[in-house]
Order: sequence, then C-alpha cells, then structure tokens
Amino acid sequence: MKKLISLLLIIPTVSAQIEITEIMYDVPGSDAGREWIEIHNTGNTTDITDWRFFESGSNHKLNNYTNDLILEPNEYAVIVDKPESFLNDTNFNGTIIDSSWPSLTNNGEPLVLKTSKNGTVIVNITYIPLTEADGNGASLQLINNSWQACNPTPGQENFCQEIIEEPTQTEIIESQIETIEETNQTETIEEQNEIIEPQTTFNIKEIETLEREENKSEIIQIELPTQEIIPEPKIKNKLVKLAYESENKGFVIIGFYLFLLASLALNVIQLISK
Repeated sequence: MKKLISLLLIIPTVSAQIEITEIMYDVPGSDAGREWIEIHNTGNTTDITDWRFFESGSNHKLNNYTNDLILEPNEYAVIVDKPESFLNDTNFNGTIIDSSWPSLTNNGEPLVLKTSKNGTVIVNITYIPLTEADGNGASLQLINNSWQACNPTPGQENFCQEIIEEPTQTEIIESQIETIEETNQTETIEEQNEIIEPQTTFNIKEIETLEREENKSEIIQIELPTQEIIPEPKIKNKLVKLAYESENKGFVIIGFYLFLLASLALNVIQLISK
C-alpha cells in the first residue's frame, strides 16, 4: 500500500548537498516528543554545527546528541524532538541531532534548513500529508524525487514496503467471535451427520415366525450321512418311487409329504372304483 506524491513547493537553494529525505509527522498514539526528520548528505563533508532548523517559521538550534555535527559524504542523520522518546520507538544507532519543536502539524507545513539564523537557505520544502501515513506507523519518504508513505527507515536509504496495519482491539475481538461461531457451527453439523443405527423391535409372533424360518433353513441345509446301500423296496406307487429316486434325497421331509399325498390319492381312487 503506497502512494506517490510530488512536493507542492521546492525552492532552489545555494547548495543541494543536504536534503530532507524522510518525515515522521504523525506517530501512532501521542505525537508529543516522538516526531523526527531524516537528513542526508549527498555531497562533500559538511559541518552543520551552526545551522538552524525552521518549522512553521520558528527556528530551532541543532545540538549533537550522538557523534558530532559533521556529516560525512552519504551520511544520514535524524533530527528529533526528544532523543529519549525517539530511541524508545526505534532501534536506531546512527547520528541523532536534538532540536526541540512544538509539533509537526498533521496538515503539512514548510520545513527549512539554513546555515544560521539569518543565513543561507539550504533546504526549503513543504510536505503534504498522506492518508497512508496518518497515525498508522508510516512515514513520508523521498524516493526517486517523489514522496511515499512507507514503513520508517531512519538513518537508512529509503525503500518502500507494503504497510501492514496492526488490527485494532475491536477487530481482534470480532475475529475471535467469528472463529468461535465457525467452530460451533462445524460441531453442530458433525453431530447432525452422525449415523445412528435404528434398533429393530419384534413382537412375539414375529419372533416365532423368524425362528420357524431359521429352523426350516437349517433343515434344508442338513445333509444326510452316508449309509449302506439298501436294496430297493418294492414300491407300488410310481409317484413315491420317483420321489425316492430323486437326486435331492436330502429333502426327506418333502418326500415324506409326497408319500402321504400319494397314499391319500390311492385311497380316493379305490373308493371311487368301489
């Protein structure tokens, strides 16, 4: 997430050796004592001991907090409102310049560097705030002559990464509630999808019927033991003989009923013939 913007106002100066390259004008939380400005020496070694920093027309002295106020070629330095607060917010270990000011406005304002209170203007810019740098931890950085809202890089060459905003407490709570609701919904669906096998109940008549069917099945599946061959008896009735010689000799009960049926039929015929 980044946005390019050009300066509204850049006034030519006598020297372009020192330039303002990064501005932290809206720190997350309270701005008091935590704002800072990065400068970069793009030329020869430069002594800025007597220089003044102007914001909104007010001038402020530059005091060395770490190292001295002589900037070597390609050296970065950070002008801060309160060094202790700046160090609490960052892991910076470069040149820190102490120069207290009331506050950098969140609406933009002129920033000027002069060689003295009434000296030559070296830098004169007016920064324009960006929504992406309004209190979310991003700073304004000069990259390829354009200002971008990026993650802060004090004392380093500017580069822009995607700004990841920290979630608010409300967003965290809402996310936790959504997670709990999704978990409960999943558990409910799983419970509904459980397969419960129905229990089959039988009354007494049905049980007796099942037992008879099972008994019949067992009788049908019984094989007769091997016996000695018995001479074929004299069977008068052909129907009985067919049943006796049937390949399904194991069906003893069926044969028995056939025999009775044949006997009954024979008796009926005899009665009719008389």
